[in-house]
Parts: sequence; structure tokens; C-alpha cells
Amino acid sequence: MHPSDIIQGSVYATILRANGHAVHPQGYIRQIWDGRVRYLPFDLLPDEKIVGLYHYRRQLLANPNLARFSVHPALCRGCGHREQGRCEGR
Repeated sequence: MHPSDIIQGSVYATILRANGHAVHPQGYIRQIWDGRVRYLPFDLLPDEKIVGLYHYRRQLLANPNLARFSVHPALCRGCGHREQGRCEGR
């Protein structure tokens, strides 16, 4: 399970709550491994955290120079910001 999976599930939960739906505080990721299906539980992030991530992303899109470098150089190599000259990368 990746942090982006938790964020994505939490975003859906935030949207549902904002539209008046009741949402359980735990989500599940469907995983298929060796032909077997498993559902991995995870705690949903609070709405305040999701809203904060939304504002942070908008800030980065408006000013890409504020972005931190990836923790792994291989991720920088294929990044669109570097390819478009908005980031020197690693």
C-alpha cells in the first residue's frame, strides 16, 4: 500500500462526507497477489488533512520551485517538471 492510495481513498471519503454521506473511518485497498484477492484496511485521513494537501498542491502548481526533490533520484528522472525545465532535478 502506498501513501497515494491512502490519500486517494481519503479524498473520496472527504467528498462523500461533504455531500452528506456517512463514511466509516476505515477504508480498504483491494490487492491481488498470487491470484488471491485481499482487502487491506487503512485509517482514512481527516478532512482537514485532505484540504491541507489540496491547498499545498495548488501552491506547488502555482510555484513549482517550492517543490522538494523526490526522496529517490529515479523518480526525478521521469518527472514532467524537469522535462519542461521547471526544475533542475537531481
